[in-house]
Amino acid sequence: MARLNRTGALVSKIGCVAIVKNEERHIAEWLAWQFLVGFDCVFLFNNESTDQTKAIAEGFAPRYDVRVLDWPTQEGGTQERAYMRAVELLRDEFEWLAFFDADEFLVLDEGLNLKAILRQRQEAAIGIQWALFGSSGHLEYPKELVVEAFTRRAPASFAPNAHIKSIVRPRAVKRAFNPHAFEIEGECVDFKGRPLAFQLPGVLAEGRDYDGVKLHHYFTRSWAHWQARAERGTFGAKRTEQEFRDYDRNEVLDDAAARHAPEIKRMLEAFQGGWVAPSKTVAVVLVVKDEASDILAWLAWYRLLGFDAAIVYDDDSTDGTWELVQEAAQHWDIRLSRTIGDRNICYQERQQASYCQALSTYKNEFAWLAFFDADEFLQLRQDKSVGAFLARFPNANEVAVNWCNYGSSGHMLKPKAPPPLAYTWHGGARMEVNKHVKCFVRPGKVGLIG
Repeated sequence: MARLNRTGALVSKIGCVAIVKNEERHIAEWLAWQFLVGFDCVFLFNNESTDQTKAIAEGFAPRYDVRVLDWPTQEGGTQERAYMRAVELLRDEFEWLAFFDADEFLVLDEGLNLKAILRQRQEAAIGIQWALFGSSGHLEYPKELVVEAFTRRAPASFAPNAHIKSIVRPRAVKRAFNPHAFEIEGECVDFKGRPLAFQLPGVLAEGRDYDGVKLHHYFTRSWAHWQARAERGTFGAKRTEQEFRDYDRNEVLDDAAARHAPEIKRMLEAFQGGWVAPSKTVAVVLVVKDEASDILAWLAWYRLLGFDAAIVYDDDSTDGTWELVQEAAQHWDIRLSRTIGDRNICYQERQQASYCQALSTYKNEFAWLAFFDADEFLQLRQDKSVGAFLARFPNANEVAVNWCNYGSSGHMLKPKAPPPLAYTWHGGARMEVNKHVKCFVRPGKVGLIG
C-alpha cells in the first residue's frame, strides 16, 4: 500500500521475498545487502532450516522490517507456492515485490537508485538477468563476505545467464510459472523499459547486456559450500559434482559488489555488536559416557547458541549414547570418535588425552574450542550467540566461565524436560563449588589441558 512522506509525496514500498534453508553462514550478509540496496522489507519463508537461519533473521527485526514464516516442503512446487502466498499476503502493502534466492544479490551500477528506477516504470514486471559467479578458486569456506570472496564470473554469453529473476507488481500477478517468472496482467520489461522476449518462462530468447543492473548469482560459491548444498538438497533437488564443474566459471573479474563490503560490515557490526567472520569460529568438545537421556538436548543447546560444531569423544557408552550422537551427526557438524588412551588407565586420563588430541587436530580449523561436560549448559546472559560473546575478547587466548551449580529443584525422579528447563534453582555465587571454571581456548595458543 502506498504511503505519504512528510512532504505529501506518494512513496511506494518495495519488498524482497525469498525461501531459505540452512543459510546461517551468510543470511546476515544477504539481509544487510537487501536493505543497503533499498528494499523496505524482506519476507523470508523458512524451509525447515535446522540451523540458526531463522534466529539470525529474526534478530534483524528490531532494527529492520524482516518477517519470517515457517514453510515446510510441499509436493507440487514448494517455492512457487511460497511466492503466491507472499503475493496474497503483501499485495495491498507493497507496490513492488522482488523474488530472489539467498545466493542472489541485486547489483546496480554506481549512482543508480532502486526506488528511483522503479518510480519510472509503469509496467507490471521487471526481469533482471543472472550473472553467474564461480568459486574464484576457493575450496574451503572463505573468511570474507560473499561479495568480497567471490569476484570472478562467467561472461554474459554463458547460456544459464539467459535466466532472469522478477520484480513484480503483486496486484498484477496471476500465478507463478516457476521461481523465475510469473503470469502477469501487463508487460515484462528490463530496467530501462525495453520489452523482454522469452524462449521459456524466465529464460530470455536472446542475451542481454549488463547495462545498469544485474543479479549476481553466487551459485557454486566454494567447493565446501557446494558439498554442503549437495548433501542437504534444495527444496528436494540434489546437486552433483558434475554441476559444480559445469558452473564453476571464473573468466571475468567483477568486483562491483565487493566495493560495498565496508558498508555491509558496518551494518553487521551494529546488528551483532562486533563483526565475526562467518568461518568456523568455535566448537564444543565433550568426553561422554552413558548420557543417552540428555545427550540430544545437550547437542541441541550448543547448536542453538551458535557453535559451529561438536567434537564428541565417547568413552565406550553402553546405553545408546554413541548411536544417538551418530544420528544427530546427520543434521549437524558432529565429529564422533572413541576416547583416546588405553582402557586400563582412569577415565580422567582418557579425558585429558582426548582434549589434547582435539587441541592438536582442530587448531587450524577452529578459532576457539570450548571444553564442557554433558551436565554443563553454557548460559549467555548478554549476548545472542557464542560468536558475539567471543568477539568481546579479541586479544584473549583463554576465556574462563564460572560454574553455576544447580540442585534438584525438588525433583525426586528424573524429569522428562531437558535439564535447562527442568532445573531452575541454583546455589549462590559465593558457594565454594562455584569458584570452579571451564574454559574457551584458542587451540594454537595453549599447551596441555590440566
